Parts: sequence; C-alpha cells; structure tokens
Amino acid sequence: MTQVLLDKASDEDNLAQIQRRVIEGVSRGLNSLGHNMAEVFFSEMELSFNLRKGEILSRPEEFADAIYSFFKNGSSIVERTIGREMVKIFDIPVCPGLTFHSALEIVKRHPRTAKIFRGNYDPVFCKTCQKLGTAYPSMARVPFSDCEHHFSKRVVRLQKSVLIIGRLRVKGILGA
Repeated sequence: MTQVLLDKASDEDNLAQIQRRVIEGVSRGLNSLGHNMAEVFFSEMELSFNLRKGEILSRPEEFADAIYSFFKNGSSIVERTIGREMVKIFDIPVCPGLTFHSALEIVKRHPRTAKIFRGNYDPVFCKTCQKLGTAYPSMARVPFSDCEHHFSKRVVRLQKSVLIIGRLRVKGILGA
C-alpha cells in the first residue's frame, strides 16, 4: 500500500483530515445514486464486512469487495462515481476512467493532500461558516467557496440590489 505523503511525523492530524475527506467523497458518491444511500451502504458494510467508515483508507481492498458485494453488476459505476467525487474534494482534475482505487492512489500520492489547510481555513468547508467560527462548518459547494445556505443568502441579497426594467437589469450604485 502506498504511504500518504506527510511533511512531518507529527502530521497525524493531516492524515485524519485526509481520511475524513476520503469518507466525505465516498459519501457524496454514494448519495449521488440515491437519498441516504451512503447510510444504508455503510451500515451494511459494517455488518457484513466488519469494516467501519474510518477504516476505508487503511483497508481499500475490503472496501472494494463491499462495494461489489452490495452493488453486484453496478459496482463499476459506483466506483467511478466515488472516484470522481473524491478527486473533486481534493481539488484534483478529473480524468476519464477514474475508479475508487485509482482516485485513492492519486489522493495518496498528490503532494497537496499533505497541506490541507491553505491559509487559515480548510478549502473543503464553507468560507463564511469558518469566518463566523461555526463549530461544525458546512461543506463548500466547490473548493474555496460557500455552502449552499450562504450562497443562496448572497444571491437573494444581490437580487434585491438589481432593478429590472423590461429586459435591462440595472444595479443601483447610489441606492434605489
């Protein structure tokens, strides 16, 4: 198994962050197939394979077996979906034919995974939530952006500042 690139031996927090982000990618990939699919799959995985979410990074072969056992013929589609979501979370370009295994190898070898925090915040989480000091910030829509809640609030605020006259949209500079 390939070792995750870490700058120092004391960077176990980074390894935990990487693991948490891998789990988030797997959850997003599974939930894109259906509502609460991740919950159902993770509970079945724990019952049938004695494999918890936190062990995906250390036991990827058993995780792949669990995917095949649960999804049977559709397992290749599920692995590709999970792979796409994983590399999106780590801000790595998506390439065709990406599976869970190949995405995991890319994530493990990618040097940016060792430096999860750029600046003083985590790009995977909502910038506004982190600026407000929320204990559990929401996931960002895309890296370095806001969550869906803060994004919609910003859109509503912008819509209030735009005046629509026929087909022309005018943004008022000095007020109404």
